[in-house]
Amino acid sequence: MEARNQAHFKENSQIYFSYGKLSNRTLLIRYGFSLEDNPYEHVWIKFKLAKQIEPFPDLFDLIQSKGLSVSYKVKLKSYTFALEPIVYFRVFNWKATHHKLEDIFYVTDIDREIECLDSARNIY
Repeated sequence: MEARNQAHFKENSQIYFSYGKLSNRTLLIRYGFSLEDNPYEHVWIKFKLAKQIEPFPDLFDLIQSKGLSVSYKVKLKSYTFALEPIVYFRVFNWKATHHKLEDIFYVTDIDREIECLDSARNIY
């Protein structure tokens, strides 16, 4: 291996190379290896809410007023828990005749929340 740099290194000294903050997929494609417990491992999941909430214009407006999108592309990481899929499953399980709009953003019914968490757990 040949390194070209303006910095001077002592002969036979150890040098370090950083691969960067890369997912296992990128490491495998670029360098031919992956890491078992890679903290930068992630997966993208795309949710489209627009069709499910189309009949409810008030819900559509509320979601946008909260700064949320009606189409989600969520980066799930192995060391954090993403709230976006939970909101998605709350919307998916939301019934206009039984729930208030606030039920999407807050835990108001523990049984419904457990259903949403179970649905989200199945995709993780």
